[in-house]
Amino acid sequence: MSEYLWVLNPQGNTGMLPKLSPDQFLKLKQLTVRTLSATNKILSYNELLEEVEVCNVHELKTSSSMSARMQQGIVKGKLNQLGRCYELQFAAGRDLMHGQLGSMIDTLGIWLATSDSVFPLIEEKIDWASKMCQLDMDHQQELQVQAGPLFLGKC
Repeated sequence: MSEYLWVLNPQGNTGMLPKLSPDQFLKLKQLTVRTLSATNKILSYNELLEEVEVCNVHELKTSSSMSARMQQGIVKGKLNQLGRCYELQFAAGRDLMHGQLGSMIDTLGIWLATSDSVFPLIEEKIDWASKMCQLDMDHQQELQVQAGPLFLGKC
């Protein structure tokens, strides 16, 4: 069971915490899926069923918590019925957990080292797109000028 939902385990934690509202419980389920997605890009149906505490795959597919997670942009992906899994394409960022800071610093260092070569390419593409936009506007104006006599009945 996830670090979020373990506190809700009725076998050992009943009465230790205040009762959660349905919205609070839904949020815990959402955070659970988000936490799982930090390390796994493919989540098995069995894992999801256990972690979000639903009874069957149909309930998982139709569950308001699953659709809410996708609508809020917490996670994006698709349910793979043949593979019996949820294939993640995106998961919203969260606070770093203990021990992840070093990895994040390494990742940002790599990004910074490569970004110097990427920014000029981005600027080049923006300049090209701006020129194409201007050429298109000029062409549209030219067509309006040329088509003007046709629409006024003049030849």
